[in-house]
Amino acid sequence: MKKDIRPQFHFTPKKGWINDPNGLCYVGGIYHMFYQHYPDDTKWGPMHWGHATSRDLLSWEHQEIALYPTEDEYCFSGSAIIDDEGVMRLFYTSHNPKTGEQTQSMAYSSDYIHFEKYDGNPIIDNSKDLDNFKKDFRDPKVIKNKVKGGYTMVLAAGENIEFYSSSDFINWTYSGSFAPGKLGFGGICECPDLISFPEKDVLTMSIIVNPGQEDEYHVMQYFVGHFDGETFVNEQPFQPDQLLDFGDDNYAMVSFSGTDEVILMGWGENWASARANTNTEYFGKMTLARKASLLKVGNRYLISQKPIVSDEKVVRLEAEGKVLITVEDEGYVEIFAENGTKSLSWMSRK
Repeated sequence: MKKDIRPQFHFTPKKGWINDPNGLCYVGGIYHMFYQHYPDDTKWGPMHWGHATSRDLLSWEHQEIALYPTEDEYCFSGSAIIDDEGVMRLFYTSHNPKTGEQTQSMAYSSDYIHFEKYDGNPIIDNSKDLDNFKKDFRDPKVIKNKVKGGYTMVLAAGENIEFYSSSDFINWTYSGSFAPGKLGFGGICECPDLISFPEKDVLTMSIIVNPGQEDEYHVMQYFVGHFDGETFVNEQPFQPDQLLDFGDDNYAMVSFSGTDEVILMGWGENWASARANTNTEYFGKMTLARKASLLKVGNRYLISQKPIVSDEKVVRLEAEGKVLITVEDEGYVEIFAENGTKSLSWMSRK
């Protein structure tokens, strides 16, 4: 049987399915990447958390599966953080496939390989018998709250982004919300991130626009402003060029915790192609990791991205007086233009 062609330096699983990167974390000189994973098929299935590690963000070592699903709990996307005692804490969404309920849960590890789910899960409930039940309530990103101390959880809650605060990772209190659709693209929010740059804070998110319709599509947008310790305050009028990527094959991009620089990584696929895939060995890959910064263009701030890859893999082209940086890997192409403030990722499928 002919094997599926694998990228040479974009991460792929040993076998089975992957989608969103989860729990991106740097500790002790090692980058940890967790990811949505179904090892038994090349189609989406009961979600596990796969795990891989790297010292350079290019060569990855596969680790044991970190989180396993049960009949009542698929382990959906989330984040990772190292606490003051050096314990790695994973925050993930427990999705009940029978009821559709999505609650927030935690797992932890001292060796960063073997994880134990917290006995008191969920740490944020979302049962259908609650007055404020939300159908779409997922993808917790936990960060240190530099304004008020403790920790903040950023959550996708339907068409809004919600914020929760805690001092112990267990007891969480709602502190505010942000409605991206009032300023930018509206739809179902996924995989939010709150990133602190030296110049400004940036709130990023993936959006399902027109969910369930024939013209459904996915974008990753961002807003520039500041986090006041309770919620995000937008300070820059949104324009349609505030996208993390303009291509079809990059989604659910989030940042690593524990790094001095902002490093982003996304899922290098799209859902239309994922549903139609016929690969038999594996399906899914990650984008290259990208160093990100804020670049002031006129009176606006835009996110600039630079791919982390060896120079021999980069081709520099000039078009209409602008330099394009391109990286190609077995048909998967990432292009960076205009000082990195625009990127375009897509798979050339035959």
